[in-house]
Amino acid sequence: MTSDEARRLVVDNVDVRRQHLVLMKGLLLEHYNDNSTVMLQAAIQRLGASKPLEVVLHPTVDAAPVLRQFAEWISWWIVGCEALWGLVHSNVLLTVAADVNTFHPGIQWTTVVPGSGGERAGWDFAEFMISYPNRLTRSRASTVPQVLCDPDLFLHELSLPGLHSEVEDALREAVSCFRAELYTAAVVMLGKASEGTWIEMGLALVSTLPDHEADKRQKLRQDWSGPDLGFAKKMRGIMKLYEGRQDVFKHLGATANVRLDELRLAMIWSDSLRDARNVVHHNVAANINPTFEMVSTLFLAALTNLKALHRLTVAAK
Repeated sequence: MTSDEARRLVVDNVDVRRQHLVLMKGLLLEHYNDNSTVMLQAAIQRLGASKPLEVVLHPTVDAAPVLRQFAEWISWWIVGCEALWGLVHSNVLLTVAADVNTFHPGIQWTTVVPGSGGERAGWDFAEFMISYPNRLTRSRASTVPQVLCDPDLFLHELSLPGLHSEVEDALREAVSCFRAELYTAAVVMLGKASEGTWIEMGLALVSTLPDHEADKRQKLRQDWSGPDLGFAKKMRGIMKLYEGRQDVFKHLGATANVRLDELRLAMIWSDSLRDARNVVHHNVAANINPTFEMVSTLFLAALTNLKALHRLTVAAK
């Protein structure tokens, strides 16, 4: 492997994903330190990412694992810097000083192995340079729960692997609306997330019905995935199926660690969301007005209820 090929392998393997930012924001707050470099180092160390001492480029040495290790280390540093700025933008953390630090990755490489000569040089990866705030402090604002300050923090707290992309997008938008004090819009998007989670659970449950109920499976799939039935009827249909067919679903509840009464509480929460969303209709009075206190309560209840629905969905799949 030539020096240019090795450098290209590093560049091609640097990977920054949305899910990485979700994880990193939670880790940074878990390892909070006023010194942002110390905080970043602690979070990255927790992930097991480390920078190799050097790269050996020689026919007798497989350099690829070390190059990928270095690329992973660069990736997590970039994720960490972006996550820090995201937390600052969300007012979860505040900058203390005007100056910034710079992450500028580089590494030494050599063709020397024991018993042979060669050359030594280094790579500079200026394309991955990124700045981050030098010193930070936590926000003193105590009226807003921390998980509602940033969509990634809310998703990190939920920690639902395999969450449907539309549900995730709705939750992100809901938290963003809440941060902007657009409480009606926040309730609407949180309601969309609730609706999507219930429907995905219903479809997963239907797929576990016995083969001799194939016609019923098909009919329920069409009803619950199509536009003809309103969400209230869909949710009640899903609940009726689950309650009435415990011969099929009881073991799923045990596997998911979701009790029947927890599912009923999730339905009450979703009904409250539907009621609050009625304010968007012209000349329709909602029983619940979307205020800061009410909406924040619905969001915090979502952490429990969405987890229960999702666990049951995963168990059914």
